[in-house]
Amino acid sequence: MHHKNVATWTAMVSGLAQNSRVSMAREFFDKMPKNKDIMAWNVMINAYANDGQMSEAQRLFDSMPATDLVSWSTVIKGYAKNGRKDDVMGLFLLMLRSAVYPDITTLISVLVTSERTVEVGQIHGMVTKIGHLSETSLGNALLIMYSKSGELRYAWQAFKMLWEKDAITWTSMMQAFANHGHASCALQAFAQMLRHGHEPSSSTFTVALTACRRSGLVEKGRNIFRSISAYGLKPAIEHRDILGRMVRAREATEVVAAMTPEMRDQEMELKERKKKSKKKSLEDTQLAIDEPVGVESAAAATAATECTPTKGLFGWALAYLKAVVGK
Repeated sequence: MHHKNVATWTAMVSGLAQNSRVSMAREFFDKMPKNKDIMAWNVMINAYANDGQMSEAQRLFDSMPATDLVSWSTVIKGYAKNGRKDDVMGLFLLMLRSAVYPDITTLISVLVTSERTVEVGQIHGMVTKIGHLSETSLGNALLIMYSKSGELRYAWQAFKMLWEKDAITWTSMMQAFANHGHASCALQAFAQMLRHGHEPSSSTFTVALTACRRSGLVEKGRNIFRSISAYGLKPAIEHRDILGRMVRAREATEVVAAMTPEMRDQEMELKERKKKSKKKSLEDTQLAIDEPVGVESAAAATAATECTPTKGLFGWALAYLKAVVGK
């Protein structure tokens, strides 16, 4: 190809980046004419972010003559993928100050780094104000993060607010119920999911089988296991393992039920001895490797945790967004 225009160069960089040829993509990017379009910059930044090279992605982002929503979102998503909450929030704040409004992808990236209920709740409020409340992908993320932060009630509210639910929505709600000790509700959600015509995934069956195991519903678990192939799936090792543990637990219960009172007492006494022996061994090991921590040191550590820059930065960013959107 003798004549190369900007679009041709960008297509070459994009093709190499998509095939994980990041170094070669950068070589072509550097050879491009000075009038690179913003798409080429974004493609190269995305290539670095996907490759985990966030320093290079940030360096390239900082050298851009002009940025757009995709530029900001790509870098923020890269930091979120690598679990770098401080960088996510720092860049999110700069984005807002630059009068660039977040899209669904950006909000999800910020949301998945939220560790506390109050943070998830603040994002939820922003989502409502911006008008993205009915977006399924964002609703799924809210549901999952509320569940992870220990708030089943809010996870349920996030589930109910969604107009369109997909298989991920139902599976996430099942997981939330199961994780918070409501295995029967998880199985009810599974039944409703099937009634609504959603195709369960392998993960869905893992949650359903786990709920059966926790509820002691062996026969129901067997029926669910048998139904996996009906949805074009092959039972995974994890599915077989859960079913196996379920069956073994019932067999163990039957064995114990068949024991005489004297045999059960002897078994309990033996278990108690083993438990005490293990506990003493752990305590001895702990004393050997741990240095004593005084009350003052523990208090200082707690204060340091409560005053981390991340907490403040999160609040600043969301307060700024609330002010901007509220205008």
